[in-house]
Amino acid sequence: MSFETLGLSLALSAALLVWIAAPLLRRKPRFAQSADAVLIERLQQHYERILTALRDLEEDFALGKLDQVRYAAERERWMAQGIEVLMELDQIGALSAPEQTVGELDAAIDRQIERAVAAYRKAHKLA
Repeated sequence: MSFETLGLSLALSAALLVWIAAPLLRRKPRFAQSADAVLIERLQQHYERILTALRDLEEDFALGKLDQVRYAAERERWMAQGIEVLMELDQIGALSAPEQTVGELDAAIDRQIERAVAAYRKAHKLA
């Protein structure tokens, strides 16, 4: 085996190793969500379940399935849970008013999409 063949084999092996290891060495997972985003999503889902329960409770009371005392107790319990969830969302900052208008948000989303398409084209040399 010549030195050129040995050098070429080592270079190819090193390149293959880097190509295989690159996805494993990335800092952030490609589709990872932050802990706050997951918490906000779960709290919002819980709040939606509370609203559904309150709607069902109103319907049951209107149909006469519940008496006034039980209805008031259940409604108070669900309202307290809803208030707790809203307070948690407010503490995280998920309920703050958006500072951007709908048009600005649309433009920002369009820019992100364009950057993603450009990066894809650059990576796959489609441009």
